[in-house]
Amino acid sequence: MARQQLGIANANEARAGEQWADYQRTYRPNELMTMADAYGQQYLDDAGRAELNDVLTGGGGLTETARLGALQGLSRRAEDAAGAAAAARAGGEVNAAFGQQARTLARRGAGDPTRMAVMAAKLGQQQSLARVGAANTAREAVRGRQLGLRSGVANFGRNMPNTAGQAFGLATQAGSSSVAN
Repeated sequence: MARQQLGIANANEARAGEQWADYQRTYRPNELMTMADAYGQQYLDDAGRAELNDVLTGGGGLTETARLGALQGLSRRAEDAAGAAAAARAGGEVNAAFGQQARTLARRGAGDPTRMAVMAAKLGQQQSLARVGAANTAREAVRGRQLGLRSGVANFGRNMPNTAGQAFGLATQAGSSSVAN
């Protein structure tokens, strides 16, 4: 009986080791890629991506507090980069609309300098509003996406080691049981 329980304990211990190795080989890389996405790697420049990779993989010998600060800073940089890109696109769209209006007026012979000056002033306002609105919308969209991804990764990361831990616990229980018998 004791040998049978010891055999069960050894099998469960081996299974726990296999699950941990599978987690490290298969799921951990996915977890790291999702974490990189969760902190906005696609919006960061090369230096920012390298810094994010270093922080996520534990490089640099940072304390947990410093690591959290670095991740928050990188996340804000990604939000700002997305906002800046959206603002630039919005500004270009307003410029294109203004150019179209100016060409239409010129074709109609309505190229009055005063009217063009008024249009230019309106363009400045419209461009500013479009840029600010686009930047804020992009920042909020990136922040929401990052939070959703972080939540999913945190839950995923907590459950995988628990599965291996449960198998190891069963192995320990079976081993303890065999010693008692």
